Amino acid sequence: MLSATVAVVTMRLFVWPATDVARQADAIVILGPGRHGERFLEGERLIRDRIAPSILISLSSRAERSRREQQLCRAVSTTCFRARPFTTRGEAQAIAKIAQARRWRHIVLVTSRYHVTRARLLNDRCFDGRVDVVAADHRRGWLEAVSTTLHEWGGLIALTFTRGC
Repeated sequence: MLSATVAVVTMRLFVWPATDVARQADAIVILGPGRHGERFLEGERLIRDRIAPSILISLSSRAERSRREQQLCRAVSTTCFRARPFTTRGEAQAIAKIAQARRWRHIVLVTSRYHVTRARLLNDRCFDGRVDVVAADHRRGWLEAVSTTLHEWGGLIALTFTRGC
């Protein structure tokens, strides 16, 4: 019974998390590239749909940037930043500072589907405005799905012991 409950909760939090329909906002915020660049692909779709006039991109800590990342960072209405530390919490803190300085009240946050729950919790804690979260999908193998799920469970458990932004 316990294993069935854990499986159902896991599916709800990391496989089919609550997501939002992207609506007009002050900015599209893309969290890092994701494991396979899926966040940039989804972010580009939202940019083409003109969901927001501003784009904010959290750069990965990798030494080499992907061509897509470099192109997006050169766009006129785009601001790229590097969170320190490069964690979901570090990104949420940086996003909140930038949003406050620019007086943003509504952001559309793009992250990988498995990361939606934790990203939403942290950004809701840090950003004093509306956060709509859009999931970026990619096909994962079984081993990667288990690895990301365990990582997300660990991060979510840590959040229960750490309050605030």
